[in-house]
This record gives sequence, structure tokens and C-alpha cells, in this order.
Amino acid sequence: LCHFHKVGNLQLDGASFSSPPMVMLIGPYSAGKTSFIKHLVGKSFPGERVGIEPTTDKFVAIMNSEDEERIVPGNALTVTPNTPFAGLEKFGNGFLTRFEGSQVTGSEILKNLLIVDTPGILTGEKQTIGRS
Repeated sequence: LCHFHKVGNLQLDGASFSSPPMVMLIGPYSAGKTSFIKHLVGKSFPGERVGIEPTTDKFVAIMNSEDEERIVPGNALTVTPNTPFAGLEKFGNGFLTRFEGSQVTGSEILKNLLIVDTPGILTGEKQTIGRS
């Protein structure tokens, strides 16, 4: 029922302390989470999906890059040095296929902040009827 022990005891490594603070945006689909992040970052970012219907279907960690813009698969992020994602490997491939990194160049805010975009949540019966 409750699996707090799986998330409550994550091992913290050096990257967890040296990486920028992480902010996760959570809310209903089509609330503007991705658009808000695009505004903060100051431009579009790799893997950005915006639309009226639910479009963000993954957890996307938007982070600074000094050299190139690209998408990094979730399983690669868990073994990438200087990122705070090593502890996520315990959630398995099912989660890691729905997690990716978006490396962005030229954004001042990402030099000091790591932002995680999330899939929208369904907020009520009206949104869940006909969905499985």
C-alpha cells in the first residue's frame, strides 16, 4: 500500500548537493506548466510538447548545458556524473522510459535552477470518463 521506504531513503551523493535546486511543476493537464517553463527559460527547449489536449507524457528535467541542446534518456541521466538522478534507477525501466532530460543552452535561470515538467493530472470525473 504505502511504499514510502522506497522514496524516503534515497542515497544522496555529491551531485545531490552540488547541482542547482530542483523545482517540479505539478498540476492539471493544459494548465500551462510547459508554457510557464518556456517563459522562464526564455525559449523553446528540446522535448517541449504544448497543446490543448494532454501533450506532456513524460517527466522532463530541463537543465543547463554549456555545449549543445539535446534530449537525454532517463536511464542515461541516472548514470550521468554531476546530475542528482542516480537514485531514480531503483524505480526501474518502466519509470525511466517516461523520464528524460532536456539540456538547454543560453538560459540564465537554468544556470541556477533545474526545472522538472510533469505530465498533467486528471482532476475530476469529467476528465476521466472514457479514459483508461
